[in-house]
Amino acid sequence: RIFAVTGGTGSDNDNTLFHEYAHHYMQQNMTGAYPGWFVEGFAEFFATADLSPGRMRVGLFDAGRMNSLTMGFNTWMPMDQLLRSRSYDTGSRGHFYYAQSWALTHYLMSTPERRAKLGRYLAAVMTEGRNPVEALQGTIDRTPEQLQDDVRRYLNGSINFLSQAQEFPPVDVVVERLSPAEAELVWLDLRLARFVPEERRAGNLAEAQRVAGRYPGDPFAARVLAQAYLDMKQPEDAVGVMRPIVEAHPDEPLGQRFFAVTLMDAGDAVEDSERSAALYAEARRALGRAYAADALDYRTYLALARSRRGAGNYPTDNDVEILLTGAQLAPQISSLRFQTAQVMMHRGRYREAVAYLQPLANNPHGGDNLTAVRDLLTEATEKAGMAAPASADD
Repeated sequence: RIFAVTGGTGSDNDNTLFHEYAHHYMQQNMTGAYPGWFVEGFAEFFATADLSPGRMRVGLFDAGRMNSLTMGFNTWMPMDQLLRSRSYDTGSRGHFYYAQSWALTHYLMSTPERRAKLGRYLAAVMTEGRNPVEALQGTIDRTPEQLQDDVRRYLNGSINFLSQAQEFPPVDVVVERLSPAEAELVWLDLRLARFVPEERRAGNLAEAQRVAGRYPGDPFAARVLAQAYLDMKQPEDAVGVMRPIVEAHPDEPLGQRFFAVTLMDAGDAVEDSERSAALYAEARRALGRAYAADALDYRTYLALARSRRGAGNYPTDNDVEILLTGAQLAPQISSLRFQTAQVMMHRGRYREAVAYLQPLANNPHGGDNLTAVRDLLTEATEKAGMAAPASADD
């Protein structure tokens, strides 16, 4: 599932949702090793989109971002720093990073000539592996200082945006009422979908136990309770919660997949190798049922790959296909891309490994295991006989 949770209302709320959706759209449909400033600038550019019946407007400015840029030009990050940086390493200047990324993207997308230059620049960085500052030459043909002045003058003038008549075909929107258990547990479910600090796990479990106790046999309540048990490192209890659920609902893919996860966690926790192997074998059978019921859930492919990773013949051709299919379904999932790159390396398909790793290495938010990603990317490029990837920190 994909979700974004915001705490505001009105246009700010919409901007946050559109910003996050733009990230999702780029990662799903425009996968590549984009420089960090363009990843955020692209999301900010479309964050202010205004869609109404019969018309759309794209490229409007955000008052908060514009305010950051008009506090005084001496407060701006130097352009060469912007081009090299990612949002996670800008510290207290993060708001300038987002604002200037938007401003630079907006400037370069404002005319057909500039868009063509932007395309050449991105190709130089992403395809040719050029340093993000040095790549200005021969593409945009401005020094960092000149480009910064260009963007400043652009913001002082008339800022272009697209406004055009656009008929949007009617779409059937289905709104489903939450079940009583879902209504009580939906926010806990969303919290459990992210990393939970250790000091909050016992409280989450107590809440899940209290609510699930009122809805015995409810699949949603059971999954939330089982996840809370997993967070508390009690996988056998999670298995016990899920087993009667999957027996009662054998064709329900979410339950089967999550049951498999509880089994594998339990298998990892036991010291008896035979018991562990039996739990993993049962997990694979549950995943087979999940796949048969829904072959388009990338999480099933991730779980299938996990269930096979300890096998002596891993990765087989089928294991490779599982990860390739999962990554095709959800290229924005970093763990899928990384694991796919690992099996590509194992098979000597180094150029393919590079293609999977480059977007992760350029993630402006850093992401999980960034050091491991960069190390594997360096190894892959060397073994592929390719030029070393240009680092934003070079």
